[in-house]
Amino acid sequence: INAEHFKPPANKGQAKESLGLQGFVVGYAGRLLLMKGLDELIDAVHQLNDKSVQILLVGTGPHEQALRDRAARLGMEDQLTIKNWVPREEIPAVLGAMDVLCLPSRTSPTFREQFGRVIIEAMACEVPVIGSDGGDIPRVINGRGLIFAEGNATELAAHLRSLHQNEEL
Repeated sequence: INAEHFKPPANKGQAKESLGLQGFVVGYAGRLLLMKGLDELIDAVHQLNDKSVQILLVGTGPHEQALRDRAARLGMEDQLTIKNWVPREEIPAVLGAMDVLCLPSRTSPTFREQFGRVIIEAMACEVPVIGSDGGDIPRVINGRGLIFAEGNATELAAHLRSLHQNEEL
């Protein structure tokens, strides 16, 4: 990746403000598909029981309405922001607004997560990453982020809580 393009924002607060966000931002960038595990991401944030935690999903896909419905059923519609399209040159700024990037993908008979480029883009922007143990995610994270068992929203919530409560981590 281009290290001149993918770098931390000069001011994280301003990066969040530009997207209408505040608080602790848990982000994801990619297709909104069932196998991407975004249901578990919503469930994990719900387990935190902290309205200051916001979810930012960047992407489009057939699972978008189901995600909105899930958030609404859990009383979290005000914690979920979905940004359907971001110009490629603005991706670093969007990643920079995140306090953590999460890639919670689940393996299925027809899907296995591949390289996960967004992981290294987030790392270049100095955004901590959390990923499931599915596919190649652990290999890409390679000890430089946190891993949780696919589909385990409780374990994901514990990682999110750790990052939220410990700025040094």
